[in-house]
Amino acid sequence: MTTEETVMPPAARPRQAGVWLAILVLLAAFSWLAWSARQQQAELADLRTARSAVVPPAAASSVSQALTELNQRLQILEQQQGATQEERQAASADLSELLQKLRQGREEIALFDIEQSLALATQQLQLAGNTPLALVALNTADRQLADLDNPRFVPLRKALAADIARLDALPRLDVTGISLRLEQLLTQVDAWPLAAHARPPQETPAAAPAPAADGPESTGWRQLLERLWQPLQGLVRIQRIEANTPVLLAPEQSVYLREQLKLRLLNARLALLAHEGEVFKGDIAAISDALPRFFAQEDAAVRAAIDYCRQLQALEISNERPELRSSLEALVRLRNENRSGNSAAAAEVAP
Repeated sequence: MTTEETVMPPAARPRQAGVWLAILVLLAAFSWLAWSARQQQAELADLRTARSAVVPPAAASSVSQALTELNQRLQILEQQQGATQEERQAASADLSELLQKLRQGREEIALFDIEQSLALATQQLQLAGNTPLALVALNTADRQLADLDNPRFVPLRKALAADIARLDALPRLDVTGISLRLEQLLTQVDAWPLAAHARPPQETPAAAPAPAADGPESTGWRQLLERLWQPLQGLVRIQRIEANTPVLLAPEQSVYLREQLKLRLLNARLALLAHEGEVFKGDIAAISDALPRFFAQEDAAVRAAIDYCRQLQALEISNERPELRSSLEALVRLRNENRSGNSAAAAEVAP
């Protein structure tokens, strides 16, 4: 939910637009009814003023007739005013009901988004062990509840705060970074030089003793033997084997060794993603033991791999899978309360 913005479901957008249009129509009708009521009240005031005016005796009959007509018009206007008042009250009630439905629809959309955020956080914790991304999802849900500012959401916010604090207390482990580094080591295994293939330092040959002064025949034979022996000296090499001497491997054994290291690296990567600490440490320990025994430590890549494996052995990987049970239970209770309230409101409206 990179991710932290609230996305309104497509099905809810047309419904909310229709609600706003109905609110605007009701507001216009309410304004017209208020203006009509004020006009009728002004006419009633004028009629009462005309009825109470002093009339000369000569025009008594015509005034009496006019008063009768005015009384009739006054009664009609009073009836119209009563009807207008009832219509205004009905419009006000409809407007209040629409505003209530709009507020409930906004809360339903927010609860749907919060439910999706909790599902994402649970998935990241259970499958990938990605605590930072789970914290981002939980903080996003808490901000959405804070924007609604409804006292009914306080228990859910309390549960979210407890889960966030519990995840913050867990040790942070860069699972993605370690996994990528292990993958990089996996691609370098075939290029690491074996320690047994490194040539020992060349020893300075001792000076040959000067030939004795013999006869011409012995000198010729000795020169011939020396010429034959010199090419044979490079075919045989005598070397003392110490305790830390690298193991000599046949070509097929070296291929098998490299494949075993690749399998160890793959298994360690899978154990890291599954948060299996003992398996991860066992594979890394086997790799750390094999690298200095079979590969040339004079190579920079081999030295870097050995140092990194030693760092990985010091990591603490917990097998515990954090859960968000309190937040999920609080959300379920809140959704059930909303459904119960909507059912009761529908029962009251129904005839």
